[in-house]
Amino acid sequence: MAKTLMAFFSRADENYFGGSMRYIEVGNTEVVAQKIKDMIGADLFKIEMKTPYAKDYNTCIAEAKEHQKQDARPELKSLPTSIGAYDTVILGYPNYWGTMPMAVFTFLSFLDPTYTFTVSRKQTAAGCADAMNHIMEQYFCEDSTLLNDGFMEAALKSLMVNAKKCLENPEDYTARAEMMLDCTYGCNGIYSLGNSGSGWPCHGMEHALPAYYDITHGEGLAIITPRWMKHISSSSALRMEFLPFEGPLLADMRTGGRPPSVPAPDSLLSYCLLMLGHRRFFTILFRNTPR
Repeated sequence: MAKTLMAFFSRADENYFGGSMRYIEVGNTEVVAQKIKDMIGADLFKIEMKTPYAKDYNTCIAEAKEHQKQDARPELKSLPTSIGAYDTVILGYPNYWGTMPMAVFTFLSFLDPTYTFTVSRKQTAAGCADAMNHIMEQYFCEDSTLLNDGFMEAALKSLMVNAKKCLENPEDYTARAEMMLDCTYGCNGIYSLGNSGSGWPCHGMEHALPAYYDITHGEGLAIITPRWMKHISSSSALRMEFLPFEGPLLADMRTGGRPPSVPAPDSLLSYCLLMLGHRRFFTILFRNTPR
């Protein structure tokens, strides 16, 4: 029999109702969650912060705004032991300025690599390209620290090695888990600690590409990132020496030449993706891109 989990975040205490404040013992989302449980027989899990927001409404608003500003992941009291027994997970939460409370982001940050076993080769390679871009856009910033530079260099190597393993064996648990960790670090801001923050120029340019071509975000970044790297190569040549690429890869970036197996226009990242066995990037680029 199909099982459903209803996970929800809800706040009681002082709340706003029709122009006035009043205290309630059960939050509105919890009331709805209970009704869903009664209707379909779902199991309930309440997402609770270890340090909850203040009971006072205005203080709570200030605390929640600060969490959102910091992109915080507040610690939770507990997590489900497993969700493997459930066929459906329903997520409930109040709308905090157009998005979820940050505690819900924490709840969703605990990932199971087995759920990625069925991700296609195309999306696996595109995800690798996206993750590599997140690292390289942060790596080539004006100010940096040796610690974070080393962290990013290791992450690039990890992505290249483990993406290839995932393409060869989609159910390689260890490779999938390490790729997920690489991606988590690429998105959670840790690479900017002590470094200059990135302006994310490649992301800004890439978002226009899917309007013209049938490509994913990762594919668009695989097209743009190498050309951006070539553009900055003269001012960043020394830093490129430390990237975990060898032989023709670095020669390609420094001289503008290309390895024989890579069709023009060529690049460091596109050569990497070619080694991973994913050629759709090039078919799209060379068929559709105006010369």
